[in-house]
Amino acid sequence: MLIDDLLSPEDRRVIGWPMIFGDVRAQVEQEVAARAIFFYGHTMSSVAGGIANLRGARGKDPKTCYVD
Repeated sequence: MLIDDLLSPEDRRVIGWPMIFGDVRAQVEQEVAARAIFFYGHTMSSVAGGIANLRGARGKDPKTCYVD
């Protein structure tokens, strides 16, 4: 499943023009990943570390997050 599968036309309308900027979309992607059942990321990405930290802060089982 990709982020485009999750963002409806209504979401795009509500968010408006900021959706064209990567930072708004990236925040949505990070929140989705932080709430996902399982997350897999790469060690060279600071985003993966941030998502792992968000998951930990929310009490997700560490076994459901793998940063390779």
